[in-house]
Amino acid sequence: MKPKLGLKAVEMKPADWQELIAGGKPAAWEDKRREFSEQTPSRLPLVGVRLAKLDLSGWDLSHCDLTRSQLTEVNLAGANLANSLLRRVRLTAVCLAGANLELASLSEASGRGLDLSHANLRLANLMKTNFGQLLARGAQVDSCDFSAGVLTGADLAGIQGESPHFMNTNLARANLRGARLRRPSFRLADLSDLDASEAELPGADFTFARLIRSRLTGADLTGAAFIACAFQETDLTRAVLRGAHLERVQIDYVNLAGADLTDAVFTAVGSEELRQVSQELRELAHDKYLLRGAGRESVKLHDGTLNLLTPFSQAVSAEATAGTLEESGREEE
Repeated sequence: MKPKLGLKAVEMKPADWQELIAGGKPAAWEDKRREFSEQTPSRLPLVGVRLAKLDLSGWDLSHCDLTRSQLTEVNLAGANLANSLLRRVRLTAVCLAGANLELASLSEASGRGLDLSHANLRLANLMKTNFGQLLARGAQVDSCDFSAGVLTGADLAGIQGESPHFMNTNLARANLRGARLRRPSFRLADLSDLDASEAELPGADFTFARLIRSRLTGADLTGAAFIACAFQETDLTRAVLRGAHLERVQIDYVNLAGADLTDAVFTAVGSEELRQVSQELRELAHDKYLLRGAGRESVKLHDGTLNLLTPFSQAVSAEATAGTLEESGREEE
């Protein structure tokens, strides 16, 4: 069946547009698309279309409505989907590497094998998405919203941008190595087994986040907020935590060997004595140390790693190696 090129663009139905795209003639597509945009400001209607095994690399699909469509093994590398609607779209083995998705909405989209490497996701809406085996290395994510999504095992290495949102997002086993994100929000996120080694995350918000067996070795967490976080077997070796706030944290074995805790504040545990320990940590900011629970309600300072067991008591005992605390005149309780 040939595409109905004789129809006016505004008269074409999603099935007509689907046939036109499947024809694989970008010039014909562009002519009709331009005609449509001249006749109406509405998004081009591609609702519910099914596209499979097509090479649409570099095509202009901006300002289209692809809601509830299904794309399988479609190459959209370098394509322009800016300001398009892809809500509840099913994407299977789709390549969007280097594509422009600025202001696009993919809310509640799902699929496996999606490639968003180096894509432009500025101001894009990816809320409640569920993507298995997502590849998005080097993507630009300024103000992109991934909230309430399921991105387990996603490869997000080297993504960059300002103020992306991962609120209540499942990032378990995800790869954020080398990411460069300013003021990202990980509120309520599941970051279990996350690898964010050498990532730059200044001003990050980890309120109520789960950092179970997470690796943030060498990460820049300057000014980060860890409010009511759950730490367990978390690796923060060589991390920069200058000015970070840890409040009401639940901590069970955190490795802080070589970390920089200058001006870090441990105030929300609820005891004045812990504030004194915070001062000791600042004094030891460039040394290796360990806070190990000496019982359910006490803290000790040693060499190596950090291990806090909550709740904390009003009586906090501290101990330092190499005579560091002896020089400060503090005696072990």
